[in-house]
Amino acid sequence: MFDYYHKPLKYKEFDRLSDSNVPLYKQATEVMGLRTKGQTKVVHSEDGDSVTCTIVYRVTEPLVPKSILDGHEIMECVPINALMLQTGYLVYVK
Repeated sequence: MFDYYHKPLKYKEFDRLSDSNVPLYKQATEVMGLRTKGQTKVVHSEDGDSVTCTIVYRVTEPLVPKSILDGHEIMECVPINALMLQTGYLVYVK
């Protein structure tokens, strides 16, 4: 339904952790997605800077958690509950 508005996003799928617990990724590909809402907020304080991210993407296929989507790490990917079939997935990133 909203596929016309989807844009190509860079996606690096999480493969596994190395022996030193460094995440390893597969070769980067492109997936079609739509940034639905959110922002990155940086708060400066005496204790240091803190960053909060509330960005959500809508994609047509399920993505693997811990992967990288458009420069952000995927926290979870949940299906959209709707009456129509094949409505897509919401991807929450940090």
